[in-house]
Amino acid sequence: MATLLPTVPYWVFCVSEPVSLVVGFAIAVFQPGQFVELQLPNTDSAELSSSGKLIAWQTGNLFGIMAMMGIAILFATTEVAVVRRYLIALLLGDIGHLTAVWWMMGSYEFLSAHRWNWFTWGNVGITFLLALVRISTLMGLFGEIKPQPSTVGKVKRK
Repeated sequence: MATLLPTVPYWVFCVSEPVSLVVGFAIAVFQPGQFVELQLPNTDSAELSSSGKLIAWQTGNLFGIMAMMGIAILFATTEVAVVRRYLIALLLGDIGHLTAVWWMMGSYEFLSAHRWNWFTWGNVGITFLLALVRISTLMGLFGEIKPQPSTVGKVKRK
């Protein structure tokens, strides 16, 4: 299966990101208490309400959908514009995600990476890395997003 992405973005967006989303899905669905508790570093453990469990499960569901959509879009499209718009949409989501976490953590905790737990590294560190790779990919720093030679000009005729 070919994608339009150069090698580094391919491994990041077609392999690593879907795997991390499936891991996030599993934690949110099968361990909702831990998922909610670990959202912010240095938070006390508390009993998770039914609403909290529901929000964790819904978030897990979104992670699963994002993994499937990424695989479907990046492996199915032959349109450079679709890949670019997909990456821009996810970049905007990354910015919103990081802004929300920064708001809730506060600047001191957000910028004190040495104090983060493993989950915060995934929540903030991985999201920041994905945003940087998205920006770099859109700027062409890893190479051009382009159709593979095997897909250019091939149209099925009836």
